[in-house]
Amino acid sequence: MPNCRRTRYSFAAKGGDIYLDKQLLEVVEKNNFDKVSDKMVALVQDSNIDRVVEILQINHSCAVSLNSVQFRNIEKTNHRYSSRKKIDIPPEQTDKPDNIISLLELEAEALALELELLAA
Repeated sequence: MPNCRRTRYSFAAKGGDIYLDKQLLEVVEKNNFDKVSDKMVALVQDSNIDRVVEILQINHSCAVSLNSVQFRNIEKTNHRYSSRKKIDIPPEQTDKPDNIISLLELEAEALALELELLAA
């Protein structure tokens, strides 16, 4: 790849959860990580770094450490990635007579089952 800028970024993880990630392997060079010392390392073209960081955040809730030169190469955006699930407040329960009757019937059935078990 002539005239393509590429930077070496290293990713370390337990059990291969990162360096075996299929989505991540699609964007690193040679679609593979190499073992260098005690780390798994892959080359990433600068044009793919946004995608790599997105995959790391969404799939693994990881952050990436960059030096100042790498940081300046990243386009400044206000987009924020979040994998948090929204928690909805459950609807308010109203004690309708039907609900009370259903609960009493269930309680009576549970007591009957408990008596059967004790008698056995």
